[in-house]
Formats: sequence, C-alpha cells, structure tokens
Amino acid sequence: MRRLRTLFALAAGAALLAGCGGSAGGEEDTGAAPPAAESGTSDGGGETTDEESSDGASGSDDGSGSDDESGSDDESGGGTGTAGATPRVQFTPDPAGPTADEISQADLATELGAIFGATAACDGSLDLTSGETQTCEAPAALEGDETATWIAVGVAVMSPEGYESGTTWGLMFLQTDEPPSEGALQVLRSNVTGLGMGSGFGQEEISAEDLADTTFQVITADNAYVPWVDVADWESVECDDSMDFSRFEQVECTARTTDGGAWSLSVLPGDFVDNDRGLLVGNNGPREDPAG
Repeated sequence: MRRLRTLFALAAGAALLAGCGGSAGGEEDTGAAPPAAESGTSDGGGETTDEESSDGASGSDDGSGSDDESGSDDESGGGTGTAGATPRVQFTPDPAGPTADEISQADLATELGAIFGATAACDGSLDLTSGETQTCEAPAALEGDETATWIAVGVAVMSPEGYESGTTWGLMFLQTDEPPSEGALQVLRSNVTGLGMGSGFGQEEISAEDLADTTFQVITADNAYVPWVDVADWESVECDDSMDFSRFEQVECTARTTDGGAWSLSVLPGDFVDNDRGLLVGNNGPREDPAG
C-alpha cells in the first residue's frame, strides 16, 4: 500500500509538474514577442491610424470645412478689410453730370443696361456719396445670354475743374455677388482713375517694381479714365508690395514729384468690361512728410 501510495504520489507530482510546465510554456507563448508585437502593432499602428484618421478628418474638416468657408466669406464679404476675387468692373466717371449725388433706380438700371445694349434691373436708387452699394442684374458679358449680379457703388473722382477743385462722384459696377471689402471701398472713395494695360496684364503676379512702373503710366496717361497728368509733375512711383491680380486687394504706393513732393496712392486690379485689364488707382493726396 505504501508503495502504491508512493507511486500515486509520484504520478501526481509528475502530472502536477507537467501541468505547471505546460502553464509556464503557455504563459511564455502568450507573453512572447509575436502576440506582444501584434498587440503593439495594433495599439501603435491602430492608435496612430485612428489618430491620423481622426486628425486627418479633423484637419480635413478644418481645412475644407467651416474655418475655410468662414475665411472665404471673410475674403469676399464687405467690411472685413480682406480681399475677395477680383470682379469685372465698369467705371463710369461721369454717369449723370458732375453735380449728381444720387441716381434713381430707373437711371441706375439704364446706365448698366447701356453697357451691354440690353435691359438691366436694380433693386433701388443709389446715393453715390454714402459708400453704400446697390444690387443689380444684367448680362454677364458684352456677348451671350448669361446674366450676372452687379454691385453698383459711388466712386470719388477728380473734379473736371482740376484737383484743387475737389472731387465729384462717378459710378462703378462690379460683377460680384458680394460687396467689395472695406479696404477696397476706401480706395474707391478716394480720388480714383484707371487705365487698361493689355489683355494679358496680370496673368502672373506683378512685382512691386513692375507695379510701380505701371502705376506711373496710369497717372501720366492722357487717356486714363480720369487724366491726372496735370495734377503734378510726376517723376516716379514706388510700391510697397507685389500684386496678385486675382485678388481685389489694394497695394500702397508713393508717387514722387520733381519738386520733392510725395503723394500717397492705393492701387487695385482693374478687370475692365470696356477695356483691357489694367489698374484702378486711388489718390489719397500729398503726404505731409514726403520722406515718410
């Protein structure tokens, strides 16, 4: 019996050892590199993928969602000081006589329709001096049946009697669904002129040096929309920055005169309906400090 008990004990001990050995082996297998790598890959790659997917989606939302849409609205919305896309423009320096400050709804539509030899419609009258805008509907181009929204705005221009006699009010139509930015409106409220430079003008970014040369051509041209050639003895122009013609955003420039004077200018792209592409130039007057 003792021998049997001893044999049973030995057998049980062997079985227990075998069981423990199997368990240890199983734990080694479970804790070994492949499962851990799978777990690590799953955690690392999975988390990275999730984060990338989440960040990517979030980035995509941020990049193409509300933030950019808000930015786009800021760019094109009036009063933001940020520029939108450059509109087609029709510049009429003397729409209804040099003393007219307001254009009736019917006359405003007639002015716009006459550009295209077609019928136009406007939502109301326009006070040229107010800086406010009026919305109109008219053909999109000189040829074709497509229509477009046009924004009418009053534009300050040099009096026919000359710069010293002050400004009168002209009219500008801009082909856009949104009013121009506050920065652009400020330029249009200054003493404005313009000139077409060629159909290919502005196809590429215009360097500050080239913009200065072109602005000088505008202010010294006899055939500008409002000639400034006799306003001063212009000598040169310097511009602070280059111009992206696709954005209706002003660039500040300085016009120098032969007597050492300096005039402050603000320059906008001019995609004219009745002329080649060129520049709109606002004259902010002589600087008190020409060296500034």
